[in-house]
Amino acid sequence: MNNITLAHIGGELVLIGGVAFYFHRKTNTLQEDVNTLKKENKELSDAVEDLQENLQ
Repeated sequence: MNNITLAHIGGELVLIGGVAFYFHRKTNTLQEDVNTLKKENKELSDAVEDLQENLQ
């Protein structure tokens, strides 16, 4: 293999690694957001249930 081929392969590896890193970080952030929303939803559901019980 000549230097141009090696440089091309190296560039592709860097690009693929960068894209994989970006999507890994993005999915982690989205998972944290989902967990936060689940927690808020649970808290609100519990509050609604408490209010319904108090009204009866």
